[in-house]
Amino acid sequence: MPRRPEGRIPVLRLDPRSRIPLYRQLVAAVQSEITAGNLQKGERLPSTRSLAEDLAISRSTVIQAFDQLRFEGWIVSRPGSGTIVTPDLGLAENPSITAVPSKVLPKETPDVDHPTPFGLGVPDIDSFMGSGFPRALRSVWRESLPELHVLPHPSGDPELRAAIARHLAASRGVVCHPDDIVVTSGAQEGLSLAASVIGPPGAQIWMESPGYIGARRAFEGLDRLPVPVPLDEEGLLVERGEEVAPNAEAAYVTPTHQFPTGRPMSLERRLELLSWAQSKGRWIIEDDYDSEFRLEGRALPSLQGLDSGQRVLYVGTFAKSLAPSIRLGWIIAPPDLRGPLMRARISMTGAGSAWLQRAVARFLASGGFARHIRGTRTIYRERRDSLVELIEDRLAPLGAWVQMPTGAMNLVLNLPDGVSADSVSSRLREDGIEALPLSFFAIPPDDSTPDALVLGFAGYGVERLAEAVEALRRVLITVAR
Repeated sequence: MPRRPEGRIPVLRLDPRSRIPLYRQLVAAVQSEITAGNLQKGERLPSTRSLAEDLAISRSTVIQAFDQLRFEGWIVSRPGSGTIVTPDLGLAENPSITAVPSKVLPKETPDVDHPTPFGLGVPDIDSFMGSGFPRALRSVWRESLPELHVLPHPSGDPELRAAIARHLAASRGVVCHPDDIVVTSGAQEGLSLAASVIGPPGAQIWMESPGYIGARRAFEGLDRLPVPVPLDEEGLLVERGEEVAPNAEAAYVTPTHQFPTGRPMSLERRLELLSWAQSKGRWIIEDDYDSEFRLEGRALPSLQGLDSGQRVLYVGTFAKSLAPSIRLGWIIAPPDLRGPLMRARISMTGAGSAWLQRAVARFLASGGFARHIRGTRTIYRERRDSLVELIEDRLAPLGAWVQMPTGAMNLVLNLPDGVSADSVSSRLREDGIEALPLSFFAIPPDDSTPDALVLGFAGYGVERLAEAVEALRRVLITVAR
């Protein structure tokens, strides 16, 4: 069989002497080539291995750059086609996309060559590698079951769907049958699937602001219009949503731990949102991205479990609980949307890895996943508490303060009065530390977010967090002069 031809890419120039990490230089270079038209929509890119060889950099750096480009929506992976420039990128129709290269997107994977606390979306990889998952994967591989040599059903491996259904029923109060579950290649695909079955092109979707940029890109990529809706201490303001977009087809929320603030949506606000959806015939997209990591008290039940009117599409992922490279997630749709959802699933990517799905199913069924979550939750609680203590000791005297989050992966640091979050973030970046401004996650045209930084802590030991806090203290002293 002839080898599939490698993709083409223009000559890219990277500066290894620059303080800007190589993966970020590569991201900006590819974005520029796409924006300039030198890389066309649908054009295939080289493999990460060949591009790393051409640029004389590590493959892990290229993988991280591609992850970020994929996360942002510039590129997609297609079975049989490799990695391609997103066919429906819509640069001309959506000028805001061309502004994205000036910002740094939260990473889905840690930077192997240049680890960067306080990067977001980085779990504790050591805990994952020490869990029982590698054994489950080896066990499935040794069995070499015949059904794993062919593509699984488009809904996903039946063992995995059954295991997910049991897990969600016990941990989140989700009401579903295994046949209701569609396994996805991560939450991002789940969000794209949800957007594809909600309303016609141009339909409005309420979005928490500040909120998750990956969801915004998924919706915009399918010609749905994200509408920013502000938050208060209880969550998304339903009344404001009805004022700014009374005809919205859906609302997107992260009710367990609002991203990026980490605050849970109150039960009263959950019921209000469900009432809106049921009375108006609208939909709710519930992104339960890190629901396993509730650090304080018992988590409130999922919106899906409270939804008697069957108006909630429930999206989840294993990327935060296992590892970013486990590109597996799920979506559960109400009965009225299951047919359209399956048709969209088949047309988008078909089936995923049968081997990986079966291994995750075994890990869940054996109790290994529950043990892994309990251990990881303890680690994250210790890291969160240590970071808060460091902030109170080193940064509070300068006027910075933090609201204790109930989630386990990031927190929001409010900066002293008069200190620009953009300026602090830029200075930290020169030291190789990622600390994104809260305003980065605002949904345009919302520009009301305060000067604050979003600090990820889950994937970093206490010593590294202490070093990063000390660097942040030096920057605050400098910019406050």
